[in-house]
Amino acid sequence: DLRHKIVEEMGLPHVPVLHEAITLRDFVGNVDSEKEFREAIMKLADGESINNPHREGIVFKSTDGSIIFKVISNRYLEKKK
Repeated sequence: DLRHKIVEEMGLPHVPVLHEAITLRDFVGNVDSEKEFREAIMKLADGESINNPHREGIVFKSTDGSIIFKVISNRYLEKKK
């Protein structure tokens, strides 16, 4: 996409892309409540990074760009203290 092309042309690294197109339910897994969803998404955000021992978090973007949000890893925040 255009963002990757611009970053590449500038010689800058781009964060790893985990999925180009996946539903939030397929990424997070089958959960029955909002609480379980939050716990599952936080666990994913706390996971290992491709480039570092721990992720800073995960950014989610809808395919049409209308929704973007980031889940910040608690492990990352604790490390930054």
